[in-house]
Amino acid sequence: MKQNTKKIMVTFTTVCFFIFCFTSIFSLVAARLDNPALKLWKEVLVIIYYLLSVFFILLRGKIKVVNLILGIIIPAFILTTYVISSLGDELALVLYQFKSDFIPFFFVLGLVNVFLSFDDGLELYRKLCKTLIIVGIINIGVIIVQKVFTEWFMVFLQVDEFNNSSRGSGLRLDNVSDNLRAMGTLTSFIGSGTLMVLCFFVTLESGVVSKKIKIILATAFLAGAIATLYKTAIIGIAAYTIIKLFLIFLRVDRKLERVIWGGATVTVFFVSMFVFNSYFVYDQVKNTSLHDSAYSSIFIRVQQHNDIFNDVEKNSLLTGVGIGTNGTEGPSGLKQASKALDSTYVNVLSNYGLLGVIVYLVVYLTIMLNIIAKPGIGTNLALVLLFYHLGIEFFTNNILMNFPLNLFFYIFIYLSLYYKNSQSRESISPSLSEK
Repeated sequence: MKQNTKKIMVTFTTVCFFIFCFTSIFSLVAARLDNPALKLWKEVLVIIYYLLSVFFILLRGKIKVVNLILGIIIPAFILTTYVISSLGDELALVLYQFKSDFIPFFFVLGLVNVFLSFDDGLELYRKLCKTLIIVGIINIGVIIVQKVFTEWFMVFLQVDEFNNSSRGSGLRLDNVSDNLRAMGTLTSFIGSGTLMVLCFFVTLESGVVSKKIKIILATAFLAGAIATLYKTAIIGIAAYTIIKLFLIFLRVDRKLERVIWGGATVTVFFVSMFVFNSYFVYDQVKNTSLHDSAYSSIFIRVQQHNDIFNDVEKNSLLTGVGIGTNGTEGPSGLKQASKALDSTYVNVLSNYGLLGVIVYLVVYLTIMLNIIAKPGIGTNLALVLLFYHLGIEFFTNNILMNFPLNLFFYIFIYLSLYYKNSQSRESISPSLSEK
């Protein structure tokens, strides 16, 4: 029964991974049918996965205390606390924010329910990495079609202009100099670009890709990221490459490599905090040829951060302006005048205040230190993902509000946290990956 459960849930998890990467199809169908309920398909699938995992642990008859606490008691506690703490706020907005912030965690909790009973997560890890790479290759193909046959693509969507913010077609259409920022199999160029980054990291750091095709796949995913014209993705890959070449040149051992990734994450975090919360860097380049890029990438971001911070300061510096108050997506009619929350920083700051930002950073710093000190499956991949999230995009964009990329982030971090050396290996060895 135990092995059958594992096989079923590994297969189901892989299938969900694959389906989640084609959100554009569901958005297109929902927009065509004008059916709001269909837009909740991903949340429904996540909840089904979670309930199925609870069913399986009940079916086994013996429920471990850790399963009971992590998989059942904590979710109920979080939901109750969330609702109680938001009393007085608009309920519809609170529930929408809960959907965005916490529903994805239920997928990870489903993994906790099932895989805490197993001694080895290697099979799941390998399958998820390979599934992500396959989806990434498909995404590149769709990007090429969208870039080469842009006019036909627009006709298919029945949209005659860019920048429709996903309202008419179900997809977010953006352009730079009349050049489509391709969204691939996802609903925006941000999601597609981030998927390319994740696939790039998985190819080089997961240990499941043979050396013979690593360079080919990495180059393809780099090209895919560039094709989306998503600057954060390109900068993230560039920063990773510089650090990686530095590590290769110095021939550091694995323990020191982990420490360096941790140090790089903290360093880049503080550099980003300075750049995107102060006009200093923008003032240095605003009169140069870099003005346009600096204006859209730095000036607008600093302006947004200051605006949200001022609102939080007026309302409550510790707890924010209210859950769900800001954000451009949400229940129709309730969010028309709210402000965009384009980065993890302002998202957490607006909804949960400085206290929320501090707790958030402490949690992820603790996770990073744990992975550095006690390596597990996919340690290098997990550290690179943390570097990208905390160092590169924390003040610029928000992977944790970007479905399904948030799920992939959570799961690879979880696998590295739980499956330690005593149970598996620090990472998949080259000999294993080349078999």
